[in-house]
Amino acid sequence: PTKKDLKLKIEKESYPANIIIDGNMMYENINETDKPTSYFIKELKKQGYKTYENILLALYINNSLTIYRKDDFIHKEDTLE
Repeated sequence: PTKKDLKLKIEKESYPANIIIDGNMMYENINETDKPTSYFIKELKKQGYKTYENILLALYINNSLTIYRKDDFIHKEDTLE
């Protein structure tokens, strides 16, 4: 039997897109998604970000934007002096 015979709905698999890397908007990666740049800026504002300079990584996958802040990964004991 085929997936149609079984009435299975198979969602298209999407690949992750790095939208922001180390505080820099990755416009080429945004162009590979199904969303415009304005969508991501709006989503960042919704999540409380006025700028993206303090974002280590913003990852877009399966219509969801996950944000990792730089502050979350910097520990004083890990820095070289």
